[in-house]
Amino acid sequence: MDMISTLSDDLLLKILSSLPTKAIVSTMLLSKRWKFIWTMVPTLDFQNDFESSKDDYARFRQHVYLFMVLHKSPLLETLKLRLGWHSTNDDITTWIKIAVARRVRKLKIHCYSDDDDIFLPSCLYTYNNLEVLKLGNSIVLDVPEDVRLPSLKTLHLLCVEFRNEESARRLLSGCPLLEEFVLDKSENVSPPCFYLEVPSLQRLSILDTYREGNDSDVKVVIKTPSLRYLNVVDKCDSGLLFLSENMPDMVVANVSVVYKNPEMLMRSFTSVKRLSLCLTTSVVSKTIKELVYYYCDLNSYYICSCAHYFLVGFSVQIQHRVEFNLLVHLELCSSVEKWCELLNWMLESSPKLKVLKLNKCKPHRFVYAKHIEYPWGKPSSVPECLLFHLNTFEWNFYNGCREEKKMVAYILRHAKRLKSAKISLWDLDCEDEPHIFTEWRSFHRASKLCQLLSEREPRSNWYES
Repeated sequence: MDMISTLSDDLLLKILSSLPTKAIVSTMLLSKRWKFIWTMVPTLDFQNDFESSKDDYARFRQHVYLFMVLHKSPLLETLKLRLGWHSTNDDITTWIKIAVARRVRKLKIHCYSDDDDIFLPSCLYTYNNLEVLKLGNSIVLDVPEDVRLPSLKTLHLLCVEFRNEESARRLLSGCPLLEEFVLDKSENVSPPCFYLEVPSLQRLSILDTYREGNDSDVKVVIKTPSLRYLNVVDKCDSGLLFLSENMPDMVVANVSVVYKNPEMLMRSFTSVKRLSLCLTTSVVSKTIKELVYYYCDLNSYYICSCAHYFLVGFSVQIQHRVEFNLLVHLELCSSVEKWCELLNWMLESSPKLKVLKLNKCKPHRFVYAKHIEYPWGKPSSVPECLLFHLNTFEWNFYNGCREEKKMVAYILRHAKRLKSAKISLWDLDCEDEPHIFTEWRSFHRASKLCQLLSEREPRSNWYES
């Protein structure tokens, strides 16, 4: 304790700011010097257990009000509220107003309420100093016409509810400097149509896994010309994502979507350097499905990866008209049938590709990998990236079926600059495992410098993203 006491006040306050406020208060018992220093902490973090009783919440409520009164820091850097089922709109409104009066810069509120919805006070919508706003769960955004958040750069909305579609438009238009936006629509509480037109936005994440009801009118329109990072997960089979083609600054895109027009989607990613794809186009009609089986024999282009449905993209939907001239790192989901055609298309469209990783998406790691049902057709000509640029190749959850071996052999045979190639098998009892590894090492390699690596896929990886 003597060593800690020798630290400066600024450093002590920085350390205390990383603790929940309840723990901070207890430090006043450590020494006379610590008796009042806790009142100057710039970050307040109040946490109420979700399983707490009404009596527990009453005591927690008193604790928060008392601390707010005793808190003496001239500037409140951050206020965090994580509240259980007994939180009330009146309490949260009061605490936010106090934080605004203390010139709070970062506000993070996640709360649940049994009694009523939680509305933000009107003063927050016109507060000039707010830089970070993160909201979750039982909060309803009823945004006024005069909303103005001129300093807000980070906005996270996790399963919050908008009073109407106009509230969503107003909020985003009132944030002229917004750089990062995270939207979780999984609880189906956001407006069905979400228009995201933010010229300043650089980072965007959207999650939508809601599956019930009619999704035909659901869509998210994205027009963000300054976007550099995109992360989208949409498993709703609604084709909700509409991206602007004019996003020349995008560098990284992680996309796991059900999409009905893959060519339109892929045209938005022509500037990316790193791309993670789990692209699905669902087909419901049995007749169309039978046509797909027929056209497979004619080497028509189709896409089928990471979905619960039969998936296909015809050549009229996605053709070799999109070039990814800056792409150097590609990760592709290889969960179900016919994903390999997407791989062919990406190899032929990415002349500068250096890193290729094939993986199995998390939701499908608990089902044994299916063999590729139809003969894999190699590209019409050797892709430029294999001849001149690819230096790293990885295949996780590899099972060694005939078509997979053909694909691996093709890549090793033509990748002249390859430095490292690795396969990871399922962590399952497999009589063929020694044979698979031996065969893997026997494949001809165009690159004499290529190092072959092989291992079992640890079970712990099944649960990782």
